Amino acid sequence: MAKGKSSIGFWLLIGTLVVGGGIGAYFLLRKPKEEKEVEDDQPKDEDKKPEGSGSGSGSGSGSGTATYTAPAELSDSTKIKAFQDWLDVNKSCWVLDSDGKYKNLSKNVGKCDRNTGGKGYGNYGKNTDNAWKTFGKDYLASVKAGTSTSTTPSSNTNLNKNIDYIVKNASGSKSDKTYLSKSSADFVDKWANALKNNRSAFLWANQVYRTKTGDKVLEYNPLNSVIYANKNGIYSYDDKFAGTKRVDYNKGEKIGKVTDFVYQNEVMLYVPEITNYKWFKAKEVTKTKPKSSFDGHNEQIEFSNFNNNFDLNL
Repeated sequence: MAKGKSSIGFWLLIGTLVVGGGIGAYFLLRKPKEEKEVEDDQPKDEDKKPEGSGSGSGSGSGSGTATYTAPAELSDSTKIKAFQDWLDVNKSCWVLDSDGKYKNLSKNVGKCDRNTGGKGYGNYGKNTDNAWKTFGKDYLASVKAGTSTSTTPSSNTNLNKNIDYIVKNASGSKSDKTYLSKSSADFVDKWANALKNNRSAFLWANQVYRTKTGDKVLEYNPLNSVIYANKNGIYSYDDKFAGTKRVDYNKGEKIGKVTDFVYQNEVMLYVPEITNYKWFKAKEVTKTKPKSSFDGHNEQIEFSNFNNNFDLNL
């Protein structure tokens, strides 16, 4: 009998271990799955792309991005641009760009000396949505009072006149009414004023454009910057037409501060502190002193807007 009981006890023990081990393995294997299911059920933050970080639709929607619905007062891109222009002027540095810095969209005005280059202009995205919630009432009040400083077609009564003036007095593909009506009103205004003031080139968004055609001819603002020769033996000229010349500068040598620029077949820069031969070709100078191994244009720091000086040549 003792032997029989011993055998039964042995098999009961084995059975208990098998069942217990199976239950333990079940919960052990199930736990990660349950945790994964809970993790997958947690809400995820959308990657919200701000104005300035890339192109998109007027609603700011796109693959993997949050969608922002514009209010009735900003029902189309023209009205969105009007509000964004107003923000650039009145609430400078309102766009948190992809580089983590606050900027304007298209203009350097007020206290903001940085801009996104116009990326996101006319889009209703994260930054515009945040700005509307904060400043929307102020904007609508300024529009109602007629004090809005926006320069878009919806609020600038001179825009059509500027467009007509450019179409009549400029040339090239950009002097087209359809193209101009879709452009930044501030760009149109700068271009028209340059034509009216007989400027051969004008500055917009810290870049230089040719007045005759509206084409960009220099990627940076040269005004108030100290320039250096970017190669050995560059020429300096006695006039903006690149007339009489002399070779007097070697690579890296300081030239002086630029106070004016013109377009005469190419961009020419004026340095008044030099006694003679005050004009230089923009392509032959740099704003950052080059190292001995460097032989190109280093376009970095941007500077303030230009003044109308003495340029009378178109």
